[in-house]
Amino acid sequence: MKSDPKESKRIISRLILQKIISSEATKYMTKEMCQKLNNDFLSSDPEKNKKFCLYLDPSINSYNNETCSFDIRWYDRDGEVVDPEGNVWTSHELKMSANIGGTWGASVEGFLQRIEIMNCLSRLIEEVNSVLKGPIQVLSLDNNERISRDEKRIYEKYCQELYEFFYSCNRQYIRGLRVMGSSRPFDHTLKVPAGRYEFQREEGTRRNPIVKKYVVDIPRAGTSRVRRIS
Repeated sequence: MKSDPKESKRIISRLILQKIISSEATKYMTKEMCQKLNNDFLSSDPEKNKKFCLYLDPSINSYNNETCSFDIRWYDRDGEVVDPEGNVWTSHELKMSANIGGTWGASVEGFLQRIEIMNCLSRLIEEVNSVLKGPIQVLSLDNNERISRDEKRIYEKYCQELYEFFYSCNRQYIRGLRVMGSSRPFDHTLKVPAGRYEFQREEGTRRNPIVKKYVVDIPRAGTSRVRRIS
């Protein structure tokens, strides 16, 4: 059964949010932030980026009062792996970062309190790390879906080649073509396999855009032809 990358992230993100909401770190968060974390836990997209700050006095939201902050983000790793059955697997990684607020001119009492809060965040980070160790591997496409995806990519590649052919230095072949009018033969040395391809170009102005669409028929033998369809 194919996995849903978003659903996998949602499950893990809710586990992490549960760790955060039930941690002692909430003592140093504003009421608004605690409410937001609870709302995120219940939302349909708990995997969205999160950042929260811990304060000496949570009732005062100011730069000097900020002790540290914690940031959690999901990243889709580049590349994919195709297994022996032709299925495509992708990797998704959870990254965390933490920052320490300014302590210039802090009293000894305030400094010690900041250390206590940072130790609290350190314990929370360990709890979050216990939920997920390393990237998650997700089955993104089964073999049939991969074949369809690859065929679509190849088709779009040939459509782009034809677009560049006609709009680089061969506009004489499409100049004056009427919508749903007669097709026009053209000569080319493109290594595009036989088939029917479509491409379009946006012209005109922003207020009055003109979209010109063309269909190209390349036979296995004989002359290739281009026709404007809109």
